[in-house]
Amino acid sequence: MAQGAWRLDDQPYRAVFYVPPEAGMHVLVRVQSGDGDEPASAFSVMDAEGKTLPFRVVGSEARAVVMLVGVGPDPGKEYSIYFGAAKSAPPPDPSLADPVPVRVAIYPSHAKGIPNTWEKMMHMVGVAGAPSGVFRQHAFGPVLQPDGRSSQWESPIVRLSTFVFCPAAGPYRWALDCPDTGYLFVDGELAASRLGERPRTGLESGPAMFLEQGVHSVEVFQKSSAPPAIRIGWQTPATSAVEPLPQTAVLGSAMAETVRVECKADPIHPGFEYALGRAYVFRGRPEVFVPVKFRDTSVVSGGQSVKARWEFGDGARQDEGKQAEYVFKRQAAFKAALVLTDATGREYRCERTVDCRMLLPLPVAVTAQLIGLPAVCFAEDRIEPVIAVASGGAPWLQLDIAWTVLRADGESLSSTQRVAAARQPLNFPIGL
Repeated sequence: MAQGAWRLDDQPYRAVFYVPPEAGMHVLVRVQSGDGDEPASAFSVMDAEGKTLPFRVVGSEARAVVMLVGVGPDPGKEYSIYFGAAKSAPPPDPSLADPVPVRVAIYPSHAKGIPNTWEKMMHMVGVAGAPSGVFRQHAFGPVLQPDGRSSQWESPIVRLSTFVFCPAAGPYRWALDCPDTGYLFVDGELAASRLGERPRTGLESGPAMFLEQGVHSVEVFQKSSAPPAIRIGWQTPATSAVEPLPQTAVLGSAMAETVRVECKADPIHPGFEYALGRAYVFRGRPEVFVPVKFRDTSVVSGGQSVKARWEFGDGARQDEGKQAEYVFKRQAAFKAALVLTDATGREYRCERTVDCRMLLPLPVAVTAQLIGLPAVCFAEDRIEPVIAVASGGAPWLQLDIAWTVLRADGESLSSTQRVAAARQPLNFPIGL
């Protein structure tokens, strides 16, 4: 990837990021420190053409700060945050705010009932497919259509998501108020819930959970026969009771992690992008599989030769390649890394969090049977067994089929073959 011009000579570092799709006019960016443990400071934000953009620092975390940036309607465009100088130029805009920080996704529901467990809710969302409507609104509360009218969807599943700033580290208690069933997640962990078909009774609290100071994701899934309306509350380490979540704590619905952090003095700037595939689960099995594609976006100047190593955060690694594909075996947040090594052995490392926690897995049924193998055969008989494999609901799935044949004389034959799943049985022979 070509390196853009370094536009501010007095700034020793810059963080390069891209706006995620459907981000709107504002995006949150987490900027890691350059060298050392001190958080980044003294910022200037520019687009690829050098236009200065408004920003506001919304909070600090360990070795990072989180900024709200006004980016305009250009998703996919490259942006740079310069930092490390004595002061910001121009200074931050303290009044900058996202006017519609809550993302709303409406999923059509083919089931009339109200789910009384998260597993049932997750299954309903998984089989619903793509949402029938996606928009943003100013706050939690009644779910309104973009024209401001009350929602007219018939018993839909509503998914609201945003990012919230927690002012201090410590125990937090979250609460939820909505008609019928609702589930509130903070950083992918269930924080509060309402179960069953029943009217609103006020904020209902979940168990206490420890959160670090900083920005955290908040998502609510709700299904009701009444018009959807969601209210959230919290109890912070500084308060003694649950209170309504203040609007000032609700920051925005889109987070763009930095693709790479560059030092002006270094010739090698490691970075990568990743794309989450459709999560899936085999019926009757507890494991959730999440396919992820990684792409190297590093910038290497001076024609230097480097070796790449991918680390996926769960102990697995790949020792080469500009691209990598990997399937995680559970839903969690993984710290993936791309490590570049130059000719002298110096390593340049880029880490990003691959968050698989809130993906809704698609249930997949796979069947396999062995045909063409007689119960009794003789020495001169021709045997041509075949494995028939079919996958319901996921024709895009890649399957590794492994088999072992044990002979009567004690010898064994083993092999593995990768096949694309299909709705109709796919037959392939076993060579004996």
